[in-house]
Amino acid sequence: MLCLGIGEARAAEALKKIRIASKAAGESLVPYVIPQRLGFYREEGLDVDVIVTRGTVTTQVVVSGAVDYSNGGSIPAILGGARLKILQVSTDKPSQYLVVSPKITNMKQLNGKIVAISDSSGNSTLLFRELLSKNGVAVETVQLRALGEPSVRLGALLGGGRWTRL
Repeated sequence: MLCLGIGEARAAEALKKIRIASKAAGESLVPYVIPQRLGFYREEGLDVDVIVTRGTVTTQVVVSGAVDYSNGGSIPAILGGARLKILQVSTDKPSQYLVVSPKITNMKQLNGKIVAISDSSGNSTLLFRELLSKNGVAVETVQLRALGEPSVRLGALLGGGRWTRL
């Protein structure tokens, strides 16, 4: 009877609305969608909306107040002065990959190449610039082109020419 009474009281309470922006529709959604589908948020008094956006857009919508939380690349924004706090990191290594033509065997061969990146100011771009520097490649010798989604970047690489993708 006591548990039933608590459950009824919880049901009568208004749920707190929370909005989470997720940077992609793939595996980055899993930690949010599973608890949502299993009802864990409701059990805790939360009504959670998960909104799929692009990488840097997730940080922008948090800074603007349009959403409450995100799993996007917030490090460049924090370094730029945005008042954000990282609450959780779910991996111990970055999840970016550098995909290149088989003809490229070392970082120095990226000199003069065009690299397709997701956006001009996200975590992956910040890490890529650092990777170039640590490998003795002057960042200004590599042309970075923000093309957005992975399928578009892969298309640029497969299309030939001087493209590489991050």
